[in-house]
Amino acid sequence: MKQSVLKLGTLVLILLLGGIIASGSRATDVTKKDSVRAALEDALRENIELRTELEQARREIERLRMTLSLQASVATSSAPSAARTHVVTKGESLGRIAAHYYGSVDAWKKIYEANRNTISDPNKIFPGQKLVIP
Repeated sequence: MKQSVLKLGTLVLILLLGGIIASGSRATDVTKKDSVRAALEDALRENIELRTELEQARREIERLRMTLSLQASVATSSAPSAARTHVVTKGESLGRIAAHYYGSVDAWKKIYEANRNTISDPNKIFPGQKLVIP
């Protein structure tokens, strides 16, 4: 809606400027220049107001995103844990196991943190080793 108003305002300014160029009368030129100046000042004020509204909307969106993220993390952490176990087979790594359970090799840190008491080096896991999959 406001974009339509701005486009209409821009069109009016173009028409007014066109009238100034086509006009031959000095008195008319001054009057038209004054009205163009006033229209430009109005457009500038409206632009500033719209930018302020936009910035407020962006801040509100960011606040809502953070609230939603916080709620999701609380919901996840308060959900009952269904810990699974995984028995390491030959050739497996924490990344491969993470990809299997979580769909991403980057989730290996979750598995490592859950098994810190049995894994001294995340690059050295052994066949037969039982891992908790959080």
